[in-house]
Amino acid sequence: MNQQNWINQARDHWKEFQPTKYKALKKQGTLDLALKEAAERTYRETSELEDAGFQPDEAFQMVRERYLFPPDENAEQTQNRGTNLMHEAMELNQRTMEISREQ
Repeated sequence: MNQQNWINQARDHWKEFQPTKYKALKKQGTLDLALKEAAERTYRETSELEDAGFQPDEAFQMVRERYLFPPDENAEQTQNRGTNLMHEAMELNQRTMEISREQ
């Protein structure tokens, strides 16, 4: 696999789905280095999985989101907010139950 293709795809992905990371790396002048490292890590881990018996496509699917195509940063924030709201609701429910028992 041509790592340059991965780098180009990752650059587009980061720009769209990881804009905070993309802008920070670009501002620091380390974007190209970070993209190259992401491609190299993906290649290494994919190769290790292939050596362990996985098919190339399978191995790539297992590794690609770790370095090249991380999830949308807004989705992560939304998920974290959802988790926090769930915890708050559970605590409120627990307090309500405790108050009901006391009465």
